[in-house]
Amino acid sequence: MFEGKLYEGWASASTVGSIRECGGKCTIDTECQSFGINIASLNCYLYNFLIWSGSRGTTDLNMVYYWAYQKTCPVSKGYSLHESGTALLCSTIITSSATWEDAMARCYKDDGHLLIPNSQDKAAIATRLILRNLGVQFVHLGATDMNEEGVWNWLNGAPIVNDRIYTDNYDGMQHCLSYNSDRWDDQSCGLKRPFLCEIPLD
Repeated sequence: MFEGKLYEGWASASTVGSIRECGGKCTIDTECQSFGINIASLNCYLYNFLIWSGSRGTTDLNMVYYWAYQKTCPVSKGYSLHESGTALLCSTIITSSATWEDAMARCYKDDGHLLIPNSQDKAAIATRLILRNLGVQFVHLGATDMNEEGVWNWLNGAPIVNDRIYTDNYDGMQHCLSYNSDRWDDQSCGLKRPFLCEIPLD
């Protein structure tokens, strides 16, 4: 869940009676990947892609967003399911390099997003996958400070709470997060890196 903007590109808009009703509309719409609701006017917006924290939009403090989670991991698309402790990760590794935004667009094609290693168990899975398949190098992660310089959030809007992150190395010019050995590092979004796509699971 994240909030604070009216993001562009919604597929449909309507007025509803509650957040639950808006979520229900997204559930029955097979194309819906995320939805937003204005908690003052109860205007409901359905999106056919995952809205992410840092997307383009206009400030609207009454807007709140949610993602529609998938029921299964699409192994037919090259994804694998990994478990560790309490973490469940459905992901695929893309070894060809792309800019951060192009990598996001590639993940969107599978109804996914760049990897969000937002727990210790999930980060452990990600580290194993990266080291086994890509070696020690920079890899795009699903986090940005595009909304506010120096305030890092995962794409789902959750704040990053981690002492492994190196940030603000180049005077506020780096806004995309990358894996770097055993740490996370802010990088220019235009740099081309390999990446992992993740499908959010229910």
